[in-house]
Amino acid sequence: MRRLGLVIVLGLGLLPAARARAADEGFPGFVRSDDRVEVKAKLAAPIRRVAVREGEFVRAGQVLVELVNDVQRAQVESARAELARARSAVVEAEAALRRAEAAVAEVDVRLASARREYERNLQVPDLMPARELDLSRDAVHLAEAELRTRREEVARAEAELARRRDEVARAEAELAVARAQLEDTFLVAPFDGVVSRIYLRPGATPRPADTTVLDFLALDRLYVEVALPLARLRTVRPGMPVTVIVEPEHAALAVRPPARVEHVYPELDPRTRTVRVKIHVDHLDFRVRPGMAATVRLEPPAPGRVAR
Repeated sequence: MRRLGLVIVLGLGLLPAARARAADEGFPGFVRSDDRVEVKAKLAAPIRRVAVREGEFVRAGQVLVELVNDVQRAQVESARAELARARSAVVEAEAALRRAEAAVAEVDVRLASARREYERNLQVPDLMPARELDLSRDAVHLAEAELRTRREEVARAEAELARRRDEVARAEAELAVARAQLEDTFLVAPFDGVVSRIYLRPGATPRPADTTVLDFLALDRLYVEVALPLARLRTVRPGMPVTVIVEPEHAALAVRPPARVEHVYPELDPRTRTVRVKIHVDHLDFRVRPGMAATVRLEPPAPGRVAR
């Protein structure tokens, strides 16, 4: 009985040491990408070409896939031609308005001259024959009537110019819509990253916003997510450096990237009584990749042990 008690005591004494060794060995996790998207088409059109290969690194905005887009291209060309016609009509309307305004200015000058002549004649009515006086008065009336006509022409020219400019605005909007529809036939990289997997090939027709054409992910924004025991919650905080060993079981691949705690999730798993922690890791010139196994130790890396 005494021997059994001794064994129990020894076992209890070894339990903290076992827990310490488990903690020293670290917590397992996997490398994940912070940005991973399923690229899908917006239109129901056959795939014309796949411009990339699986595993290829591409820049943001680079074309990944082109759908059949002959109709959209024709619509863009038609809208572009209509815009050119509308802009040409604006140029003609502006020229017509300038001519109408010049005609108003010319009649203004003639009206002012006719009024001065008529006023001079009124100063000496006894010296002016009645016919001459009537003629000078009629010249004023004719110039005033012509000025009204010319001003009406200016108003019509202004209205025509406004109408032509409205046509330009509509043509620009139609061209923008046509270009947007053409752009929708190109699936482009949303950010710098790598083509992870291609599901469809030329000739296939994806369902809009449903069928995944390819998977795309970033390799420069990586993290490891681990589940820590509740007892460790008070020892971890955002920003603290930690030790991460990527692929510790494979010596040829194992690296220790710079790592720090990025986020401690607010909820605990009620079943396992653990808390999830997100740890940012450096990709080390893309040697660290999503899906790799990792071990996390809640201690800063030893000097000289972190790969740069």
